[in-house]
Amino acid sequence: MSEPIIKLVYAHNSLTERGGAERKMLLLAKHFAAVPGVNLEIMVHGLNPDKTFKEYLTGYPVRVFPASNPIAKYFALRRMGRAAQAADLIHAHNHPGHVAAVFAKRLQRKPILWFCNEPMLYLEGTKRRTSLWKLFLVRLFEKLILPQIDQIVSNSENTRRNIKQYLKRDSVVIYSGVDTSSLVPDPERKPQARPQLVSLCRFTPEKNINFVLRLAERCPEFDWVIAGNGPEEANLRRTITEKKLSHVRLAVNIPEEEKVRLYQGSDVFIFPTLHEPLGINIVEAMSCGVPTVAFNSGGARETVMSGETGFLVDTEAEFEDKVRYLATHPAERQQFGVRARARVIENFSLEQMINKTAGLYNQLLEKYGHPFRFNSVTDIKSVS
Repeated sequence: MSEPIIKLVYAHNSLTERGGAERKMLLLAKHFAAVPGVNLEIMVHGLNPDKTFKEYLTGYPVRVFPASNPIAKYFALRRMGRAAQAADLIHAHNHPGHVAAVFAKRLQRKPILWFCNEPMLYLEGTKRRTSLWKLFLVRLFEKLILPQIDQIVSNSENTRRNIKQYLKRDSVVIYSGVDTSSLVPDPERKPQARPQLVSLCRFTPEKNINFVLRLAERCPEFDWVIAGNGPEEANLRRTITEKKLSHVRLAVNIPEEEKVRLYQGSDVFIFPTLHEPLGINIVEAMSCGVPTVAFNSGGARETVMSGETGFLVDTEAEFEDKVRYLATHPAERQQFGVRARARVIENFSLEQMINKTAGLYNQLLEKYGHPFRFNSVTDIKSVS
């Protein structure tokens, strides 16, 4: 008797950036695509080879359903749904992959798991959009499709509360995991004469990226690296030039291996965002033994243990004070870093993310009468 096989479809918005949702989907795909009997396909409506993770271009079958405007996106999602109906299990990653999944389910009864990084209505608030007609349409559309989704997964307790408030649905929290075998401290690194402070995020207003420059301007005795990409790049470069901030370096579109070296070479990680669902960059820095200073809001409350692995602050003045403290106290900073890595290994490992996801897959497969079951994992050498 042959072993059961399963077709697993990952439905996502677009692969046009290297964000947290794209990273999480890639880590899951790397594991589950290698499981014997699993046929995994990724479906998106946009792909930019220059801006996404290179593994998406060679490692997995990615089917693109292009769309250039909202109307075209609707029909692209319907086409994606028709293609996804061949799946035994659909894992929708963020918006609007869950829409395509529901279209598929209406054609054939399929189990749907939806990873919701942030409810769309709440996302509108964090990005300061005030289009009332769009909010109305989103509210109406999500009310129609949500009952068709079997299981919602949130990436933090912060997101779970937002889902409950805005979507009136319960969700299961699975923390986004990182590969602690590759994100490691540099054992050879010694304290530097000029501490290096690092921030890594998208260059957009909602990430509060300009605050990092204001902070760097007030702290010229440290070296600063602002890494990432986004529409604010030109403004950041102009400000650095006009204010002659020679101690600030902008690192744009850095490859993954350089990102690890950047973490390893930093003394303090700066996280300026006020409304982040989780903050996977905090977790990556902590895995490399780097303490973080962040505002006391959003998912940072779940990653940073204030006074133990970094600091959570309420004001910009307090932010500067804690940055100066960590930058100028190397012994205490090293202790913070040790505790930070231990916290990641205990709570944000890749193994916990994969095992909990596999458990939900198995629950849905059993519910829908499919014989395939995923095994748990105990050790993952490296999938980064």
